[in-house]
Amino acid sequence: MSPRYHALDYLKILLVSGVVLAHAGLMSNHIPQWGYLVGNGLLRATVPTFALLTGAGLFHTMRRGRLRRWSAAMLSVYLIWCVIYAPIWLRDITGPAQLAHRLFFGPMHLWYLAAMLLATAILALVLHGAADAASGRRRVIATVLVTGLAGSFLQFAGFFGWLRLEGDEIRNGLFLIYPFAGLGYLLADWVERHGRDALPSAKVLWLGLAIVIALRLGEAMLDMAVFGTSLGTVPEFPPLAYGFSALLFLAFIRLEVPAPFVDLSTISAVTYLMHMGFILLLLHFGIRNPWLLFWGGLLLPVLIAVALPRLPWLGRRRAAPAPVPRQPE
Repeated sequence: MSPRYHALDYLKILLVSGVVLAHAGLMSNHIPQWGYLVGNGLLRATVPTFALLTGAGLFHTMRRGRLRRWSAAMLSVYLIWCVIYAPIWLRDITGPAQLAHRLFFGPMHLWYLAAMLLATAILALVLHGAADAASGRRRVIATVLVTGLAGSFLQFAGFFGWLRLEGDEIRNGLFLIYPFAGLGYLLADWVERHGRDALPSAKVLWLGLAIVIALRLGEAMLDMAVFGTSLGTVPEFPPLAYGFSALLFLAFIRLEVPAPFVDLSTISAVTYLMHMGFILLLLHFGIRNPWLLFWGGLLLPVLIAVALPRLPWLGRRRAAPAPVPRQPE
C-alpha cells in the first residue's frame, strides 16, 4: 500500500502461520474435533486473504507500470520451486498431458502461485482498454461478482454431487483466487481515493471482524453437526468468506504499529514456499506430532529467511535478494 501500512506485514506472518498449521494437521492425519472447527471456520480463509492482499498490492504495481516485472518474477519463482519439489510431485505424473495439467494448476501447495499468475493475467485483461478508472472499477466489480458466484456454485455442486468436479476445477485462479484478488484491488483503490481516515474506526472494524469470526465458527459447528468431521465439509457461505478477508485487511490497515526490524514480507513468502518441504522431511524421520510439524515447518524457514542475507560470504552490501517475489507495492 502507499503509504506503507506496516501492520499488513505482520498480517502476512499471521496468515502464513495459519497455512503451516493447516498443513501440519492434514499431513499428520491427526485432526481433533476442535481442529475441524478452527480449520474450517478460520484457517481455510488464509490463502484467500493472501490473494486479497496481493490484489491490493497489484493496484499500486499496475499504477507504477511494474506489472510485467512483478509477473516475470512470480513466474520465475513458481518454476524454480516446481523444480525443487519435482522429486515429490513428479512421481504421480504419467505423461505429457498430465504434466502440462499439473504445471498449469500447480503442484502441491504451489497451486497458489499458479492461481495467482492466472488471476493477475485476468485482472490485467479486465482492465485493458478501460476508458477511465471508473470504467475499470466497474469491470472489476462485475467480474468479481460473476467469478465469485460461479465458484461458490461449483463448490456446492461438487459437494452435493450435482456435478463431478476435481479440486483443480474449483480451487484455481479463476473461481477462487481472482475474486479475492479483485476485491483486494478494489479496496486498495478505494483507500487510495478516499484515504484511510474515511474507513470506519478501528473499534467498528474489529467489532465487525469479531462478529464475522463468531458466525464462521458457528457455521463450522453447524457443518460438523450435519455433515460430520470430514475434509469434504460443506463450502463456506460466500458473504462470510469475503467479509472475513475484507474486514481483516481493513482492520489491520487501521492498526498503528512500528516498522518491523526484519523483512516480514520476504519471510512470509519464504516460509510459504519452504514449509511443506520441512514438514515432509520431519515426516520422513517419523515425526508425526502435528505441533512438532507445525513448529518445524514454521520456524526452520523463518530462521533461514532471517539468516541468509547475513551470511558472511554474501555480505550486507552485495547480498542477493531472496529468491521470492515481494508482495506487489
